[in-house]
Order: sequence, then structure tokens, then C-alpha cells
Amino acid sequence: MIELGSRRTPPYDDTGVKTSISDLKDKMAKLQDTVDHMDVSDEIKNDILTLQQKVQALEDTADGGSTGATDQQIQSMKADVDSFGRVLDAHVKDTTKHVSSEDRTKWDGMSDRVTTSETNLKNHIANAKPHVSDSERLKWNQAATDATQLQKDLQTTNLSLQDVIGVQNFSQKYALTDAEGMRKRLASADSIFTAPPGFYYGTGWNQLPLPGDASWYYLDILPAPNGLRKLVLTRSYDNTSWIGVIHTDNVFRGWRQLFTQNDFMALTWYNLPLLNGAKASGRTPQYTRWGNILMLKGDVACDLGVDFAQLPASYSPSDKKAVMATANGTTGFTKFYINTDGKLAFVGFSGNNQSAVSSWSLDAAVPY
Repeated sequence: MIELGSRRTPPYDDTGVKTSISDLKDKMAKLQDTVDHMDVSDEIKNDILTLQQKVQALEDTADGGSTGATDQQIQSMKADVDSFGRVLDAHVKDTTKHVSSEDRTKWDGMSDRVTTSETNLKNHIANAKPHVSDSERLKWNQAATDATQLQKDLQTTNLSLQDVIGVQNFSQKYALTDAEGMRKRLASADSIFTAPPGFYYGTGWNQLPLPGDASWYYLDILPAPNGLRKLVLTRSYDNTSWIGVIHTDNVFRGWRQLFTQNDFMALTWYNLPLLNGAKASGRTPQYTRWGNILMLKGDVACDLGVDFAQLPASYSPSDKKAVMATANGTTGFTKFYINTDGKLAFVGFSGNNQSAVSSWSLDAAVPY
């Protein structure tokens, strides 16, 4: 509060007045500092300027200036300053008129974002790809209508098909496998000649191509009218297969082994036993059999007219065979016989110089 002394004719003590004016100046300085850090209207700035001028007038009076002021003016000035301070405080605390630090941070750069959004919106509107033209809209509406009709047609067709299925049984009536689609086990004691149609697996059957073979086998049995029956048998461990049939007379025609190219390429060759001083010359004389064909290869040095080799009985022909052979060491030919007892002998010579012959070639394929 401003301390006012009684008015007296000078000289008098104005200490209280000067102190009050100094307090007013401090308050004005604080108000000015507050306003300087705020975004306020021009009206408030003008009010601050007016108050500053009034305080300056009081100060001039206290210093003996010519303007002068009464005690009532000092009291009025104080009331104006206090009133303005209250108004300013209320203005500062008004969160509706002012933006908080959080809001200011939120709105920083908003102008750039609005501009970017506006640009993106304009670009989107100008882009024809994401939008559907009237003709395209009509086309797709028609497609939707067609799809709805197609769904109704399919439902009708399905109902019709169910009616047909109800009359006709399209399922396989005879189960060739078990319920899970696996081969069925056929017991060792069962006969594969009389077993029901189906796909089986098993071991130890008495009707195998090799009696006593304990290998695992696959067996396919498919009969036909008039007592016909076809059997396909495959040994699991080496993939060897046989085919057998039972004819209308109920007689089994025997097993026929399937012979593949791999079987042919994997033929086992055996060394040919030599007789009467015959010797291998270069390639070792060997033999094997492919079906009904006896196969020989190699080179042998021996005398003509003398048995030079012996085939096993299982490889011997049922009739005598005569086979042409070439001479090594000179140009010439001979022939050799394969007798029913399995013995082989070269006979005769046709060529330039028999004394130059070093060996005879056995390369031949001889039908049985």
C-alpha cells in the first residue's frame, strides 16, 4: 500500500510518496516483463503504456517536476495498477485464449502437414487408376449380377446331381484294399491261386516262382469272366516281377519273369573252363545266358580239331551248334562246334597264313 504523508507547505517529508512511486514502478516493470513474454493484444499493450506514463508523472511530481499530482491521483494510480494486474493475471490464466506447451508442440509444423495432405488429396483425385469410371462401374455391376445368377444355377445343378447320385451308386463296390487304401495281408497258408481279388502283400506262399523263398512279395489279383485270372507278383527287396495267368480251363500257365534292360546290362559273366592246353589270349574266354541265347566272348589260343572248353550242362544246347569265328594275328576264319555235351572245338581254317594265327575269337550269340 502507498504510504501517503499529510500535505504540508514545503519543505515537507516526501519519503513515503517516493517509496510508493518506486513500488509502482517495480510493479509496472514486472507487468511489462510479463507482457513482453506473451502474445497479447494491442489493447493491453496500450494500457501498459498509459500506466507507465501515469507513473512517470507521479515520479516527476515527487522530484519537484512541473507536472505535479495530488495524493488522490497517487491512490487512483495504485488502484489502476492493481486492477490491471488482476485483469492481466486472469488473462494469463485463461487456458481457452492461450495455447499450452503441449498444444503448441502438437500444432508445430501443422501448416506443412496440411499442405502435404492437400497435395496428396489433389493427386489422389487426379489419379484415374484407383477410381472406377461409369462404364466400368456398369460392367462390374453386371458381373456381380451374373455371378449371383451363376451361384443359383450351380445350386440348382448340385440339387439335380444329388438326385442322380441317389439313384446311381458310383462307388467301388468291391474293396481291393483296406479301408485306408493300404494293401491287405495275405496269410502264408492261403493260396494265391484262389484268393479273392485285391492288392496283397505277404511272404511264404507255397505257389511262389522260387519255392521256399522267404522274401516279402506284392501280389495283384484281378479276375475276369469265365474263370480267367491274372496275377502279378513282385519281390520287394530286388524289384523282380513275374506274371502268371489261370486260363478258362482253371489251369495255371506258370510264372513268366519280366526281364528288363537293367537285367540285361547286369548279366553275370562266368569264366569258360578250358581243356587240352587251351589258354586265354588277351581277353578271358567267358559265357552267360540271356533267355534262350548263349553268349560267348574272349580270345583263346588252342589247336584245331581238339576240344578246348567245357560248358556246364545247364548251358549246353539240345542240338549241335556251328558258329563262325575270326582269327587273330592274320586274316582268316574258322568255325567251332558246341556239342550237346557242352564241349567246344575249332575246326577248319580259311585265310592267308594259318601259321600266323595267334588266337581265335569267341565273340558270338548263339540261339538255343
